[in-house]
Amino acid sequence: MLLFRGTRNETFIIKSRLSGGASPNAPILFNNAVGPVPAGCESTPLGFAILVNDEALLDMLLNKYAADPSLPVQLPHPLAFTPLHLAAALGRATMVAKLLANGANPNTPIAAKTTGPTSPRQPAPTGNAPPLPPPSVVPANLQRTMVGDTALHIAIDAAGSAPVVKALLASPATNADAPNGRGRTPAYKAVKRANRACWEALLGAKAAGRVDLNRGRVIFAAIQVRLCTCKLS
Repeated sequence: MLLFRGTRNETFIIKSRLSGGASPNAPILFNNAVGPVPAGCESTPLGFAILVNDEALLDMLLNKYAADPSLPVQLPHPLAFTPLHLAAALGRATMVAKLLANGANPNTPIAAKTTGPTSPRQPAPTGNAPPLPPPSVVPANLQRTMVGDTALHIAIDAAGSAPVVKALLASPATNADAPNGRGRTPAYKAVKRANRACWEALLGAKAAGRVDLNRGRVIFAAIQVRLCTCKLS
């Protein structure tokens, strides 16, 4: 594992270590906070590039150093994000396309993290102050993201991003009807979240025969959304 203390430009350090023969898949431990990466956070170089939205670093890792886009990014989180899951959660459509072009599997469901820390280091309280909660590792709304979700589910639930949905559907390998751990399809998610842009992106795949609206309880999601709307009106 590489150890960075945050005293120099982290991207430069990553490049220098890789040039010296370090593995592009080895996790990095950041002793100090770096942009959205909290202190005490562990991440692979690909995970770091996605978190800080550095497309040049992502390109270099994938194309020059052949970083593996299928390996978990090792973030201290209960879910074992792959680079594609992370890019989808953060709404990074261009990065999603680059990862797919380099062999990322769009249908891999997110799993529970089984090794390593599942939360970042807790900040030390000052004086008699109560303990501080651990910082957020992934700056996205992950309340609905669960084990079994694919990148398409995550793009809709966490990012609400139609561009990411379109980037995923641009790959013929993407199963647009893949059920998650609860049997919900991406179409169900788009209807349940009342996300018209994501729904319309999926309808484009329906025209090509890739989306079956009779699967994944889509009609029940529509009824639930309609009932909620009626109650509020």
